[in-house]
Amino acid sequence: MSDVLFRFEDFVHEHGDLFVQLQQVQSPDEILALAATHGFEFSKQELIAYAVSLTAACWVWSGKPSQWRRYFLHEGCRPDWT
Repeated sequence: MSDVLFRFEDFVHEHGDLFVQLQQVQSPDEILALAATHGFEFSKQELIAYAVSLTAACWVWSGKPSQWRRYFLHEGCRPDWT
């Protein structure tokens, strides 16, 4: 289950354009769509469940407080605050 998320993370690191795209997504749905485009299927629930372990710099929540990540994942958009 979670291995697909980590395989996607590795794939993103191998493809610089995806790295930038993943950092710029506006919603969790965009993450799911980007991953699916490249053959990686996982649910929003899986993304939420494993997000705390997804700490690589490619993730949109990288370097942000944990409440930013939670808001992004649960509210479905970037918070207005940094």
